[in-house]
Amino acid sequence: MVIINKDTLDMETIRGNTASFAFKCTNKTNKQTMFKDGDTVYFTIRKIIGGNAILQKTCTEFPNDVCTIEVTPEETQALDEGNYIYDLVLYRENGDVDTLNPNRKYSNYSVKKGVKNE
Repeated sequence: MVIINKDTLDMETIRGNTASFAFKCTNKTNKQTMFKDGDTVYFTIRKIIGGNAILQKTCTEFPNDVCTIEVTPEETQALDEGNYIYDLVLYRENGDVDTLNPNRKYSNYSVKKGVKNE
């Protein structure tokens, strides 16, 4: 499970849990824009701005104009507990590039310790 703050788009997940999420793309006037064949969305987690990607996921198929980013339990388990930053970037088929985090280039991504069932 991933919790997303609707105002800031900051995310929080528990280490070892599935952290998948889905979204539609809207423009500045909140009008939905369509994904097109050949578009790619990159979801990238980094420890610091400008740092190497710790985790990167892509979405290239958009059924019903929805982008779904699939983050597996194994991938969240591999992340240390702590705070990260993430970005969502859309590379359009025509060469345009759009950062999808509104009003900020990066948003926070927190990984919390989970409780193990023994």
